[in-house]
Amino acid sequence: MARIVSLADFFARYAYQVAELSAVTIVVQDDFLPENAGLWQLSIHAGHAAVTKLATGTADITVTIQNLTKAMLGYRTLESQAHFGHVQGTPQQIAQLSAAFSHTKPMLWDYF
Repeated sequence: MARIVSLADFFARYAYQVAELSAVTIVVQDDFLPENAGLWQLSIHAGHAAVTKLATGTADITVTIQNLTKAMLGYRTLESQAHFGHVQGTPQQIAQLSAAFSHTKPMLWDYF
């Protein structure tokens, strides 16, 4: 299990897989932490992420914090989640943002 507690901090510290990403606006729904919910703008230039929480605007992508966590930690891609209706947005924007996230499946190694 995983939970993003501070989305702004997580966005800022995340190890993105691309050096460039044009600005994408994301509506994040989080019923438990209102600080995470809202409209976020994310862009990456020269490998450095810039993230801003916006008061108003139009979203390119709509996702819950749970599904965003799955995508950012490599458990499920945004494209696969969009296929099942868990992420809304244009296929181009979803693919662009998904390319910035790690696609390495998380592993829990437990030896006895």
